[in-house]
Amino acid sequence: MISDSTFKTKQVVVLAVGHFAVDFYAGFLPPLIPILQRSLMMSLSEAAFLVSVFSVSTTFSQTIFGYIFDRWHQTSLLVLAPLLAGISMTSLGLMNSYGSLLIILIFGGISIAAFHPLGAALVAVRSGRRHSVGMSIFVTGGTVGVATGSLIVSFLIERSGITGPIYAGFFGVLVSVMIWWMFDHSNPSKIEIQSSSDLSLNKERYKDLLIFGVLAMTRAFVVLGTLTFVPFFILKQTESLQAVGLILFVFGLTGGIGGFAAGKLVEKIGEKTVLLASFLLPVPLFAVFLVLGNSVIGIASLGLAGYWLYSGVPVLISLSQRKFPKRVGLISSVVMGISWGVAGLLITPAGLLAEKIGLSYTLWSLNIVAFGGFLLVLIFFRSNWLAGRSLAG
Repeated sequence: MISDSTFKTKQVVVLAVGHFAVDFYAGFLPPLIPILQRSLMMSLSEAAFLVSVFSVSTTFSQTIFGYIFDRWHQTSLLVLAPLLAGISMTSLGLMNSYGSLLIILIFGGISIAAFHPLGAALVAVRSGRRHSVGMSIFVTGGTVGVATGSLIVSFLIERSGITGPIYAGFFGVLVSVMIWWMFDHSNPSKIEIQSSSDLSLNKERYKDLLIFGVLAMTRAFVVLGTLTFVPFFILKQTESLQAVGLILFVFGLTGGIGGFAAGKLVEKIGEKTVLLASFLLPVPLFAVFLVLGNSVIGIASLGLAGYWLYSGVPVLISLSQRKFPKRVGLISSVVMGISWGVAGLLITPAGLLAEKIGLSYTLWSLNIVAFGGFLLVLIFFRSNWLAGRSLAG
């Protein structure tokens, strides 16, 4: 069990930069979806299916990588993931058929997936007792990476056409070299998180994991729905792809700030309050965006919605890891992977719904899902709160 309270800043930062890099390439897809739809003459549901395929390949495969890490503590994939993600995701614009696009998306998704459970598990170790703070930094790296990727790819496409993203491939090479050079790859003999609760993997612990997974899936569906359908919503108001990239950047950047601030917020006001706010506050803010659209107030409201929406991500990851201190790699893959994969699968029927009832109504339905997450938090943890106990207790 980890007893060293030292927060290894260099190690945590390197892992956060790696997370930024792989998710930087994941951020290429949302702005590309409308462009690929036009170039390959896809329907809205076919475009949504691309998001589902990418999400599934990025998330479900994390369970395999998490198991590999828990069993053998191999960290070599940390080095390869940014390189492989860069090669695949920058090649999307070169694909001239729907089938080839699906294949490259699957390969890119698996490459990105390889980094997440390993990185999250090692952050858990390198953060010592300040586990929530370390996880917040790690999650922030990925969130800001997605936002930056969306902004950069929009700029590259505007300047160089649909093949423009290929110029961003060198970044993955640089980050892979940095991780190989700077990171301590010594294999820890034990990967366990300190927790005051019972460490046995009994039925109650698996029940807790299911609860966390449902909450993570609810949040993930709102995030993926926003990233998938907001670009189409904005392009109806303006033909500027850079405007789409900027709006997604604002959403992701403020989300990253929210994820980073979550660590400090948890230390001040507790996990329960942060988790509640992360589901409830985005509802009115997203509603303002849908009413005002591509305006300063509308974009600012979407950004604030992203801030609160992402603030609950490190809380859920940290809680689940403390519940399963001997399986942090596998559990990280469940909360960061499977829950997002299930949410990704639901994006395809959401695309079909958008074709039937309209894009605007589909976006409004995301608010209903977010409020449903708030109600789930109340239902799942009501007894804990009435007793005044921590969620982890």
